[in-house]
Amino acid sequence: MARPSKYSAEFRSDAIALWRASAGRRTFRDVAADLNVTPETLRTWVRDADRPPAAAGASRGTEAELIQLRAENARLARAEKRVAVGAGDTAPGSGVSRPGDEVKTAAWGFVVSAHAEMFGIKRICQVLEVSRSGCCRWIAGARARAERQLEEDVLVKEIREIHAEHRGNYGALRVHAELRGFGHTVSRKRVARLMRKHAIVGRHLRKKKRTTVSDRLAPPVADLVQRDFTTCALDEKWCSDITYVQVGATWLYPACVIDIRSRRVLGYSMAPHMQGCSKVLAGW
Repeated sequence: MARPSKYSAEFRSDAIALWRASAGRRTFRDVAADLNVTPETLRTWVRDADRPPAAAGASRGTEAELIQLRAENARLARAEKRVAVGAGDTAPGSGVSRPGDEVKTAAWGFVVSAHAEMFGIKRICQVLEVSRSGCCRWIAGARARAERQLEEDVLVKEIREIHAEHRGNYGALRVHAELRGFGHTVSRKRVARLMRKHAIVGRHLRKKKRTTVSDRLAPPVADLVQRDFTTCALDEKWCSDITYVQVGATWLYPACVIDIRSRRVLGYSMAPHMQGCSKVLAGW
């Protein structure tokens, strides 16, 4: 038989209400210290209050199955954390990174802001569940990051000068070659990253649009005028052609028939595909 609790039901209810009123702004440790109870006791009360009540008259088999399912869910949750994306990555600010090259996280930026004077770094790190030692290392690396940022600004200035000197034609490859020629030991990927970050783009050839795909197996069309486009009378020779015009987000294919002598348009047609115009021209 379980030992009766020394805390009344009313006290436990008030403790749970106090924790819920904090809306996550305070930890179990802080609320428990105000109530003079242990954090694990308060956590157990909250967990029991959030647990849905068991159905009346439930059999022992059903309760045992619920316990087994909860244990299985807990095991799967722990396994999911181990295989999550980035679960095996090193912690920010760890010894794997070179000195002063720690990752700037939003949490650490929040810690070192004005909130640190009000709540203290230790308490904020506990609430945000981040490493206090990592935050201290990030603060210590501020000088190294500032020096690298200054070096990067100087490099970007030289990239802009090279880009402007060649009238905006050079891309990352040629800019990198120019920098190496001036004695800079910088990688091509870093140059490409800085140019992409500061919107420095070189000129490149446009992709050619292919509009005619000939059928090699189809018989060639007979040349009825034998490439002779001279004429002395009207309606002696007609010619036609198809072109394409972009209208909004689609393409239209107009086709026309003209008289070679007068250059007068005898008829025209327009369709959203080339086959429709071809049928009209075949009818002429």
